[in-house]
Amino acid sequence: MSGTTSRQTRCAATAVATATAMAFACLASLLLAAPQGARASMGPEHSCRRDNPMGCRNLRLRPPPSVHTWDLPNGHLHLDFTTVDIDSYAARFTTRAFAARNAPNPEAAKAQVPGVTLRVRRGQAFSVTLSNRLGPNSAHEPTAVNTYHSPNTTNLHTHGLHESPELPADNVLVYLQPGEQRTYKYEIGDDHAPGLHWWHPHHHGSAALQVGGGAAGLLVIEERPGDVPRELAALPEELMILQNWYMAPSSSFGVLNISAAMGDAVLAPSYQRSGNPGTEGLEDNWWTVNGLYLPTLHAQPGQSVRWRVASASIDETLDLVVAGCSLELLAKDGIVISPAPRLVDRMLLPPGARADVIVTCKEPGVFRLMAQSADDRGDEEAGGERPPPPPPPPGFPYVGELATIVVEGSRVRSLPIPTFYPARPDYLANLVGALPDHAPTQHWNLSLALNGLTINGVPFGGVDGPPLTTLRPGAVEEWQLNPDNARGATFHPLHMHVWPFQIISLTGASGANKWFQVGDWHDSMLVGMEEAAGTDLTVRFQTGRFTGRVVLHCHILAHEDRGMLGFVDVDGGALPYPVSSNHQRCTLTSPSGPPC
Repeated sequence: MSGTTSRQTRCAATAVATATAMAFACLASLLLAAPQGARASMGPEHSCRRDNPMGCRNLRLRPPPSVHTWDLPNGHLHLDFTTVDIDSYAARFTTRAFAARNAPNPEAAKAQVPGVTLRVRRGQAFSVTLSNRLGPNSAHEPTAVNTYHSPNTTNLHTHGLHESPELPADNVLVYLQPGEQRTYKYEIGDDHAPGLHWWHPHHHGSAALQVGGGAAGLLVIEERPGDVPRELAALPEELMILQNWYMAPSSSFGVLNISAAMGDAVLAPSYQRSGNPGTEGLEDNWWTVNGLYLPTLHAQPGQSVRWRVASASIDETLDLVVAGCSLELLAKDGIVISPAPRLVDRMLLPPGARADVIVTCKEPGVFRLMAQSADDRGDEEAGGERPPPPPPPPGFPYVGELATIVVEGSRVRSLPIPTFYPARPDYLANLVGALPDHAPTQHWNLSLALNGLTINGVPFGGVDGPPLTTLRPGAVEEWQLNPDNARGATFHPLHMHVWPFQIISLTGASGANKWFQVGDWHDSMLVGMEEAAGTDLTVRFQTGRFTGRVVLHCHILAHEDRGMLGFVDVDGGALPYPVSSNHQRCTLTSPSGPPC
């Protein structure tokens, strides 16, 4: 075993600085050197294989398999919801995952974590038939609506799409029992903003288990020529889905406890730590990027790369930095900021959020994508703050490290991205400042409370329960998200379906290096990670085009599953948006008329 250990040490050092082929050559030497019966020890001898990149660390980052929906027959995708065995660097277990059964690429057709990236064009219709291939739920599982329950019941949510909340589109209040199937149909408007989104299960009671177990994938609405400056369109791109494997048996948020509480026969009974080098203290809480543990990205000195990053975490918030490299913000939650880009010093991603940033490392060297600060949310059942994780052993990967960036080779000079102002569709019309007389404004206070897990003091009443409130179509809504200094969106990441919302006022939001600025748009927002609790936060959005039950909830999915979810009812006929965008008068180089 001593020879194997020395080879492991050399492999770990070599893989950081080499391309994929060299990394796999190093892995092959490990496999040849592994003694018989290595599986019993669950060391790297068995987990890191060419056919199992999840069992490795420091491999070169690669994107998840993609499905171009416009290449599918009639734009129709078949998704199976099934189980898959995960043999990761940190642990081995069985979990739930999606298989894109009719994907042209065989790699995309198999069940996998993360799921495939769906690529969609504006003005396109596509459909998804979801088949629930799981076995029956336990007859002894909890039945109360706001408990963890029904581990094998599922549905589908397209997080971030401006789409109808009613069937056959993005209705998350309907679900599929084991053995059932349903076809979802999406009409992506020609005016839909391009951007990065994601898709995942959203059944109330099992969302935390299924998403926390890895069932999620990216969704990209493609850009067209002219949407962004040519200098930006020419940049190389890294597409990333960040997944937090927060198993944590000591926490009520932990997926293992959630699995056990609902009588799940899949995940918790199969979970076994790997014992791989560097995982001491990490086995129950680790991150992957595109399914890989501590992957490596490569760039040349001075080269700018566009990172498109989504957090599929069910609990943890990320405060990300790349020390020694510059970050320029382009978009949040799939919506380009205006003007763009904006120099920032970090990426702030609560669960469900996305960000597009330009990363430039001017000098050669090894840089690290680090989670700079710990999430400070308390565990309500423990009655206090979550204790900090134990420090990692010296010489082992820090739990806050997500990836390594190796900058080497000849120096290049990427063309600077000129300041630009994106054209906006009507649903993203600027709502800051005075509004036209024909745009009636409704005011509403929204609070999310930890005690009892409620929205405005009301726990979720079930799919047949009453709405939180009724909204008028064709109106501007103004919501205070932290009324009376309550812990609203400064403590709970708020996500609303169908309509993103625009920041109208936010205490302390000025400053060139702030992540949040008045005028920015979000669909998943937690300001407490940058601003102090008690921040005044006011947002606006317009109701138009769609009617029905629009869901909003805390995106800590353990909170959502236990009651911090509701819906507002947009009642009446569909009406145009009362405030029109000025995209006809907005150019990439300068705004004309009101802000774009």
